[in-house]
Formats: sequence, structure tokens, C-alpha cells
Amino acid sequence: MEKKIDLRENVEEALANSQVFVPQFVGFTFQESTVFSESEHAYTYLVFKNCVFEKDFLLERREFSQGIVFIGCTFKQSVRLRELNFTDSYPFFRTTSPNIHFNKCTIADELQIGGKMVSNIEIMGTQINTLSIERLKTEKSVFILQCNISELFIQRSEIGLYLNINENKVDMFDIEGLICNLVNMSRNDIKYFYTSGLEVGKSDTGRYYIGANTVQHFYFSISPYYKGYYFLKNNTVKGKSEINCYKMFFRHSVSKRERENLYQAHYKEIFRPKFFFEDNVVETTLDISSPLPFERFSLKIAPSSKGAITIPQLSCERLTISGVHQGGTLIVDLLLSKNVIIKELLNYGNIKFSNYAPLEKSTFSILYSNLGKTHFSLCDFSRGTEMEIRHSNLSEIQFSSVTWFSEKLLNSHSDYTPFRENIERYPGFYKNDKKINYDHEVYKQLKNAAQKSEEKEMTVHFRSMENRLRYRILKETVSAFNRERMLLSLNRTNDFGANWTKPILLAIAATLISYILIIASFSFPAGRGFGNSLLTLIKNLANYIFVLPQLFNPTHILGAIFDPVQYSQIRFSFVIHFIDILQRFAIAYLLVQAVIAFRKQSN
Repeated sequence: MEKKIDLRENVEEALANSQVFVPQFVGFTFQESTVFSESEHAYTYLVFKNCVFEKDFLLERREFSQGIVFIGCTFKQSVRLRELNFTDSYPFFRTTSPNIHFNKCTIADELQIGGKMVSNIEIMGTQINTLSIERLKTEKSVFILQCNISELFIQRSEIGLYLNINENKVDMFDIEGLICNLVNMSRNDIKYFYTSGLEVGKSDTGRYYIGANTVQHFYFSISPYYKGYYFLKNNTVKGKSEINCYKMFFRHSVSKRERENLYQAHYKEIFRPKFFFEDNVVETTLDISSPLPFERFSLKIAPSSKGAITIPQLSCERLTISGVHQGGTLIVDLLLSKNVIIKELLNYGNIKFSNYAPLEKSTFSILYSNLGKTHFSLCDFSRGTEMEIRHSNLSEIQFSSVTWFSEKLLNSHSDYTPFRENIERYPGFYKNDKKINYDHEVYKQLKNAAQKSEEKEMTVHFRSMENRLRYRILKETVSAFNRERMLLSLNRTNDFGANWTKPILLAIAATLISYILIIASFSFPAGRGFGNSLLTLIKNLANYIFVLPQLFNPTHILGAIFDPVQYSQIRFSFVIHFIDILQRFAIAYLLVQAVIAFRKQSN
């Protein structure tokens, strides 16, 4: 049969008759509203097991030496706990035991916890309609574990040690204005997850960890007032979601005076966030936006993520992208980013990087990755950007409106000195393990990518760089009579198809030299001084200027230009005829080289 009593009447009466009272209530039903407020009596601890509270339960401004415990209780209306002070731990629990403990309870209305407390709070296995932690200030920790909650609010509260929210089922979760260095939210099932306001923590070792949760809709605010690290790992985000970073934002009403007090107390110093978004499954869309700069941003793509992740105008000192991109879309606008590291990224989906144009010295690294059909657009890699490309596949990348790096900015080989015994054991390997070999492979892959992107101008440029490096490799490894080396040597006359003006200028130079030698052959007769002969040469160069244009014809014949009847005094030696033949071959070859280069650039 139910035991129906007035809780306050019984407890206060007992306290009046006892200096120290340790009440335990098992199986009671309390009909009236229960209010415990300021009193001269101090409790060691209160224990309620399998009790039913018909009306509101209020406990405020009381001091306990150990704690208050609810096990298997049913609250048909609201519970309010405010400004409680605990001087020790409850003895039946672990060393870091809670001072306020709910275990396997049912709260039909609202559980409110707030005010200034010196207490640990633990809520386990409890079904709650609304859990509201508002204006709580505690030097200790809060644990919410394995609960079923319709609405969970944590607003403008300061938690000194830990906030742990694990293995709960929550319909709506709202955090606003939390001040806590160490936060852990793991393995929860949440329909609507909101964080906003100002999360603050000024410790370098602070951690804000959200991991292995399933969330239907996710709206997360990154705070520039949090000096620690944000970790979002192994979460599943099913619906449309957003992550942002703003300087100051409250969704709920905050008075002007309270806002000023908060700013003066906590928000004077701004930090650049350190944000790690790793192995999260995005099933629809996720937008990550921030007008404020990140110090570090790590994005690791989960293989099973199929949705679209968009990051517009990312401002970041150090951005790291990795993972396996099986499907979906990743769009990253690198407008204000500085150092970018793409490491161990396998792309089989749609990735696009755009607007990378740093204004100061920076590094863009692609390490141990297969970029697949990653698209680069409107990027400038020539502004002092060190390009670090190592052991990666770039053959299928696509690009448009990209200004590429020069060879001196390319770093494709790590600087290390192998052990001497390895050099002696594998001399062939270390002979080929040089920076020039890796540079050649990078330009070869970029050439293939340019061909597939139908970027004809860049195809010519990358082919030229590939052949130039190939020639330098052969120059160090094979003799001058090697067929490939000789062919590449000849193709240097048009920069391997990249410069059609160079062979024309070389043809003009060869013709001028040949013309001067031909005229000089009959301008230095025996018996004259050098000065008179030089004047004769200059005069003849002017008199026979009509010969110069004819020498540009590869089929010209000296005997036809200098008619033996008209110029009977001119005789050419074997050497002059040989020089003329060489010049004719050079003119023919150089003109062909000019045509080849011109066609490659114009097609």
C-alpha cells in the first residue's frame, strides 16, 4: 500500500529533533508540492528510492555534506534544483561521485538545474520531458548519460571541469553560451542539434569533442573565444546542416546589460579556432562558413559520406584535407587560406578547389594522394607558393583559369640522407632517387591532366617542362650520342614546342653569321693591312646586302646568287661551300621547328 506523507513536514520535524539527519525514503508517494529552501538544518545526504512526487519538487539554497540521490523515482510535475552546496562526495559511489544523482527516474515535466553550486551532477538512465541547465555555475562536472530527453537546454552556464553527454536519445538539443574547457558528447541520437552563443575556454588543452553521434539536423557554432580544440568525429549527419563561426551571437533574448557583463568577464580576447572535422558521414548537405579565420582546420572525409560539403571563403592558417571520398561533392573556396595540405586523400567523387591566391609566402602540399578528377579553378600558384608534391597521382585532375608554379617553386622530393650501407647495397635505387626525377614525373602527370582537360596551352607548357627535365636526366646518365638525348637536344631549339619565336631568331642569327663569313671570304685580299681590309668588309656588306634575303631560302645556290660572269673576281673555297650547306640545313630545320611550335600553340 502507498505511503502518503508530506516530505517537508517529516524531514524538517526530524531535523529539529536530531543534530545530524540522514533520511532515506523508499516507496513513498508525496502528494503536495515539496519546497526545501533556506533552513538552519544541514543535511548529510538525502536518498529517494522508487518514490512518486505528485506535485513540484523544489530544492534551493541548501547545504549538504555529501549529496542527494533519486533512484527509480517518478516526478509527475517539475523538479527545480538551485544554488546547492556540497562539501563532500556521496560514499556509495565512485571516488569522483556525483553530489546530485538521478538514476532511472521519470520526470513528466521539466528538470531545472541552475544557480551557483559546488557539486557534481549526474543524470543516468532517466526519461525527461525537458532538461534545462540555465545560469548554472559550478566548479565541478555535469554528466548526462543514457537518458531519453525530449528537450535539452544548456544556456549561459559555466562548468568548471567536465561536461559529459553520452548515449542519450534527444529530440532537441540546444547549447547557448556555455563556458567549459572539456566537453564530451558521444554516441547520442539527436534529431535537432543547435549550438550558438559563446562557448568559452581559455586553456590550450581544452577539448570540445562531439563524436559517434547520429544527428538529423545539425547547426553548430564554433566560438572564437574558445582557445582549445574542436573535434567532430565519426558522426552521422542525416539532414541539411550548418557549421559557422561568428564573433558574437545569441538566439535567445539577452539583455544589453547582461551582454556587456558577459563580454567584460569572458569575451575580451579572441582566439583563432582549431577545428577538426573527421570521418563524419554527411548524407545530404553541410555548409561550413566562417567570416573569422581558423588557426587550424582538418577535414577528413569518411568513405561512406555521400552528401555535399560546401566551405565558402575559408580563411585558415593551416588547412589539412585527407580521407577517402567515394561519392558526393566537396567544394572548398580557398580565397583567404594560406597553407594547404592534401595528404592521403583518395578521390573517386567530385571535389573542387577554387580561388587559392595567397598574398604572402605559403605552401600547397599534395602528399601520398590520388586526386582523381579533382577540379581546380581560379587558382594562382605562382605568388611565391611552394608546391610540395610527393608520391601522388595528378593525371586525372581538371583545371581552368589556373596560373601554375615555376620549376623553382616545386618541391617533389624530401631532403634526407640515406644510410651509407643502403647506398652501397642499392646503388641503382639511390642513383635515380633525385629531385629531378620526381619533378619530371610531376610535370608528366600535369601534361596528361592538361590533355584530358583540353587545356592546349598548358599541355604545351607541361610537355616542354617534361622534356626539359628529361633532357637534364639523360645528360647526367647517358652519353652525348644517345639517340633520345640527341633528339631532345635538337628540340631545344623551340623549347620543346613551347616557343615558335626562338627558332626564327636562331634562323636569323645563323643566316647573318653565314652572310658575314661569305662576304668576308673575298674581302681580305693578301697584301692589305687589317684596317683597310676591315673597311673593305664593311663596304662589301653594304654593297652585297641583296644577298642576305636570298640566304633565307633553304634551296639557294651560291653560284646562282654570285653569277660567275658578273662576279668573275669572286671565288669561294670548299670551307665556304660547306658553311653554306650547313646554313641551308639549319634554316630548313629551324623553319620546321617554328611551324611545329606555332601549330601546337594555335590548335
